[in-house]
Amino acid sequence: MDTGSLTHAIGKIPNIGRIDQLGIVVHDAEKAMRRYAATLGMRRWYRANSSTPPEVLSRGKKMALDIDIFLGYLGRVQVELIESRAGSGGIYAEHLAARGEGLHHLGFFVPNLNKKLSALHARGIAPIQSGEIRSGGGAVTRYAYFETGGAGNIMAEFIETKILGIPVGMPHLMMEIGCLTGDAEKIRL
Repeated sequence: MDTGSLTHAIGKIPNIGRIDQLGIVVHDAEKAMRRYAATLGMRRWYRANSSTPPEVLSRGKKMALDIDIFLGYLGRVQVELIESRAGSGGIYAEHLAARGEGLHHLGFFVPNLNKKLSALHARGIAPIQSGEIRSGGGAVTRYAYFETGGAGNIMAEFIETKILGIPVGMPHLMMEIGCLTGDAEKIRL
């Protein structure tokens, strides 16, 4: 199974969909949020609260990551800031070490991650990192990252968020609901 590139298979993946998320890896999320507030007018952010530290399978190894996730919106596109602390491991730390801060992945919200993973598996493509985040309010987000290969090698991430087994995605409204359930907290700059 190729845990590397989607490049040879990307054209064959049915319904890849629109880009829903820009994932950016940063050293200091507060500084990044202030920078995006000043340059893009993004003054409302949400800090994601999970009920347990995210455990992932990264390049075949189980690990717990030491990260914080902050979410903002540019129109319908979610901007995810991932603050990875030193020694955290995983693909976020790899990116910071190799390239510094910057665009890490393009995210695609999918209603059925298992179906997407099966389609990729049938083409010999396996995720390089995957995991699940459970929130106290009952939301479950599962995700899988794939390398796209080539210059820049921006990752592709498929993301499934469900509440009570119903796919809900992560539109702005869900973040507002998450603030009511304790799954997120608002940050205004």
